[in-house]
Amino acid sequence: MEANGQKQAMQLGCIISSWDKTRMCLGGTSLLNANVFLRAERKVLSMDHWPPEIRNDPACLEKYYQRAESVLEPEPYPCDFPKLPKLGLLEKQAAAVGLEKKFYRVPQTTRFRDGPNRTGVEMKASTLTGTDSTGVNDGSKSSTLVNYLSDAWNWGAEMFCECEVRFIRKDIQGQGYTVFFAWRGSKRSRFREYFYHDLMWVRAKRCVFLGAGSVGTAEILLRSKQRGLSMSPRVGAGMSGNGDVLAFGCGIDHDADLTPPHANRTGPTVTGIIDCRDHPNPLDNFVIQEGAVPAPLAPIIRPVLRVRAGTTYFQRLYNSLVTLGTESEGGKQPAGQRNGLMGTGQTQVYLVMCHDGNQGTLTLRDDKPSLKFLGPSRREHVKNIEDLLAEATRAVGGTFSDSPFGSALHSQAVTVHPLGGANMSRDGTGAGGVTNHIGQVFAGNGSDIHEGLVCLDGSIVPSSLGVNPFATITALAERAVEEVATEMGMCIDYETQNAHPATGTLDLFGAPARRVPRLHDSGYNSVLKSVVQAQGPGGKAGVEFTEIMEGEIQFCGGWGEETTGYDDGRGKGAWSEARLFVSAKGWDVESLLSRNNYEGTDTISPTITGTFTSPLLSPDPLLIHRGSIRLFAHDPRTPNTKNFIYDFPMLTTSGETIHFHGTKTVDPSISLSPLNTWKALSTLQVTLTRASISSDTTIATGKLGIGVKNFATELGTLGGVGGGGGIFEKIKVSTRFLGFFAKETAEMMFLPFGGLEYPTATGRGEETTGKPLNQGREYEEITIDLIAEDGVKTVMKYWKNNSMLSPAPTRQKPSILFIPGLSMDHLMFMTPTIEHNAVEFFLSQGYSNVFCLTHRVGKTMIAQDGHLPLDARYDVKAALKEIRQVQRSNEKIYVISHCIGSLATATGLLDGTIPAEWIAGITASAIFLHPIFGKINRIKASLPISPAKLYGSLVGGWYDCVSGSEDKWIQRALDQALRFYPVGGWGEACKDVCCKRCELVFGRLFSHRNINSSTHTNLSDFFGGISIPALQQTMELGLRGSLLSNSPLDKNDIQRLGPIPIQLISGDENVVFDPESTRKSEEVLRRRIPGGRWERTVVKGYGHLDLWMGREAWRDVWPRVIGHVERVTRG
Repeated sequence: MEANGQKQAMQLGCIISSWDKTRMCLGGTSLLNANVFLRAERKVLSMDHWPPEIRNDPACLEKYYQRAESVLEPEPYPCDFPKLPKLGLLEKQAAAVGLEKKFYRVPQTTRFRDGPNRTGVEMKASTLTGTDSTGVNDGSKSSTLVNYLSDAWNWGAEMFCECEVRFIRKDIQGQGYTVFFAWRGSKRSRFREYFYHDLMWVRAKRCVFLGAGSVGTAEILLRSKQRGLSMSPRVGAGMSGNGDVLAFGCGIDHDADLTPPHANRTGPTVTGIIDCRDHPNPLDNFVIQEGAVPAPLAPIIRPVLRVRAGTTYFQRLYNSLVTLGTESEGGKQPAGQRNGLMGTGQTQVYLVMCHDGNQGTLTLRDDKPSLKFLGPSRREHVKNIEDLLAEATRAVGGTFSDSPFGSALHSQAVTVHPLGGANMSRDGTGAGGVTNHIGQVFAGNGSDIHEGLVCLDGSIVPSSLGVNPFATITALAERAVEEVATEMGMCIDYETQNAHPATGTLDLFGAPARRVPRLHDSGYNSVLKSVVQAQGPGGKAGVEFTEIMEGEIQFCGGWGEETTGYDDGRGKGAWSEARLFVSAKGWDVESLLSRNNYEGTDTISPTITGTFTSPLLSPDPLLIHRGSIRLFAHDPRTPNTKNFIYDFPMLTTSGETIHFHGTKTVDPSISLSPLNTWKALSTLQVTLTRASISSDTTIATGKLGIGVKNFATELGTLGGVGGGGGIFEKIKVSTRFLGFFAKETAEMMFLPFGGLEYPTATGRGEETTGKPLNQGREYEEITIDLIAEDGVKTVMKYWKNNSMLSPAPTRQKPSILFIPGLSMDHLMFMTPTIEHNAVEFFLSQGYSNVFCLTHRVGKTMIAQDGHLPLDARYDVKAALKEIRQVQRSNEKIYVISHCIGSLATATGLLDGTIPAEWIAGITASAIFLHPIFGKINRIKASLPISPAKLYGSLVGGWYDCVSGSEDKWIQRALDQALRFYPVGGWGEACKDVCCKRCELVFGRLFSHRNINSSTHTNLSDFFGGISIPALQQTMELGLRGSLLSNSPLDKNDIQRLGPIPIQLISGDENVVFDPESTRKSEEVLRRRIPGGRWERTVVKGYGHLDLWMGREAWRDVWPRVIGHVERVTRG
């Protein structure tokens, strides 16, 4: 595992003697190296610092050096390549000081030819830019990405980038480890307050291999020790700078300027060496290599070297003044003035490796690594080397300059090769080192180890090597992996090649040759394939963002009881702070923003990764992996509503899976309100569930929100991803995403100004949840024609339960007659757009005969003849009479009536039209004896000029609830005016013309949140219209407020209701007829007929029609009705 990558690569890797310096570095074979592959001397490996397994047999590493060579394929700079000035200069300098026999071209892993490498990755020959040490992008650098990592990928390994490992802990489930890390992807580090607190983690079942570089690995071990992982007290001690010395030769009479921009080809960072490792005492050995200044450091180094190049105070002052002018012009000098500064000329870079005294100590200060060297290390030896460099520089007419970094920081020690921190033990115990001879971490001062916890980088090297450590670190890692695999009974296949037999290369955008079996792999491979295809050559651009939401969750009665919703009343159950820290990536912005995505059909949804933190739920952050989010998703449950849906499993470090479901709701309540809009977009309603054998159990609910500060930070994380189109393509994608977000928000915020929705001949394409009648049902539907005693023809639907053919139940259940209100027919009770409708509900409860009357003022053509609502009592009588014939008995019939249907039934009973002995009981919905208008309807009915008469005089005698092509201009104008007629606030606003027309004439018929989107979209299928005479009578009844006042009925007629059990039911949000209607009727019945069986039910949260057409009415309302029927039946 390579950790701390991005953070380390961006900081200068220097060790400062006698100073504390927070710093980071990358592990070996990363982008930050010069590719030099040189073996360490066996005399060095035989020193006392090394473990006996290596110290007593230094040749044991030769096998692993060779294995590393086979993978990395080092070779010297080819003789047939262009001559390099800096290489020729070093050779000249070696001869000048009598060391020409010690000069040679170094083996290095830079590629000098096109073609696949040993791993099968296509490589390119070096373009000789000299920037290898900071990551050259010409395809020639042999970093871990193109050798060991590509090999691991092809053998099934999964790799995750931008992960900064923080600490390791023994897995609480027993075997293995849990690795906690901060993920820098999707700009998560911008949330500084939470970045290192809400850590992600991964579980290693058996092994963790650390390859974070010397400082990075030591930092991880130190922090792990602080978190309770036992280990040697020597962690972070005995660190070495590998005896590195950085120096410069300035003003050289040779064309070898190594501070960019380069006039000529520079070559690789290092190409030559003066190898002085032949001294009897290995600590006196050293090597000198030429180098090149990386381009990012050139603007700093060039002016510093110009100033330091002079040998006198006058020269340095003159150079300072000239440098100011030169750098202000971009740092370039005309070709004819390259030597214009006193004492500069051309520059040679010297890289020296020797031996130091392992006196560095790494500690954590404010949770950051701090490396301190206690004093000068073999300073006299370094002085001798610098004298040699000065002599070599003078031999070519130049001036020697030590490191400008060391001088600026009052230190001469500079290194690019920090070693140690998790040193291999010299005696096989934790008292003598941090790790054993193969990098396994000791569990204390003794010889016990943490099995499977292995360090594989420069941190285990116990002393300076006096040469580039790249080859030795790789060989030690090869040896450790082989030894650990042997201990675990595994055999590593070193023979099988990765290259495709046909092409000779790996297909990096294809599938790996082998895949490690994974648990819970449902759908993952298809998602991964889609992502790879989207990000491959010519792939599509996506978008990413990161957000943090904070709030509270409440646990449900010991985590066992189910609860619904979020209770701001702070009821039972423990409360806990909670925080969601997630990053979302939409890999294909076109699919993400397509209408299919937010209307609910399958597309590539953004993937979510992150953490959920709740101290009472888990002491560690819960891991979110492969979650999904849908933006502005059409909500089929509620009209004109869109949701942000967060849906994903979360894993605890104890192995438990908890499901997170969160919803942000954007509905008409935000209309014309910036404050409500912000609340809707920033508030997430949360439900946490735990899966069980029988069902999912809700364990907590809560509410999370986005603060203003975090929202501003979130905007900074928004950006394009992938697509290969460069920065402008990513800006375009980000702008498009923001435009989509703004458009969707504005559409709801300015809903009253949006386009109206008119019905079409076939509806608007909404799927109904009900199956076609008589298909797969245990009942049949029959249409019965009726003729009332006044000659008016109507119809009645009859649903016969075929289960009647089975043995009869012990107690015969009565026939049920449904009677709808104005302008409606049987679909009010047989609603096909909801999962459960009233007719099917009763049939499923064993009621064998269910009927529904469409009376003369319902949704029928004869309603246009001007029939009056109260005359519908004759239709009710005809229906009851027909039912008695159908059931071939005098069994009483239970009546369920709604609105005008209830008034007609009550009128028929009061005046004797309907025999009371035919009826077993009644559920009267909304009204019965007292039709008391709601506030808005009462105002309309009280106007000096009757709205019904006015409309009749302008348009005609029929008010159509459904818009049509033959509508007059005044009807069209009325449709536009009704935009701003939400009865009940903007939360009830909508754009459906049928809904608004019904609202004008009847009042708001339902609470929108209670009916689903499909029902609302197809309202034109449920409503017809109303004649002006019928409307006038209804308004008169609503103003009068009673059937018993100012009517021809005798006050004693109410006694006819005495034998009939009656349940009055109303929704507390009914604004058509006030709930006072049923209260008043109950009061009168109890006063006038003492001892009668009267009940009244007010259903909280319901309006008028949603009692029968609401999506949840089957659970909230109808059981109360059936309860009354059952009580009536039992007597």
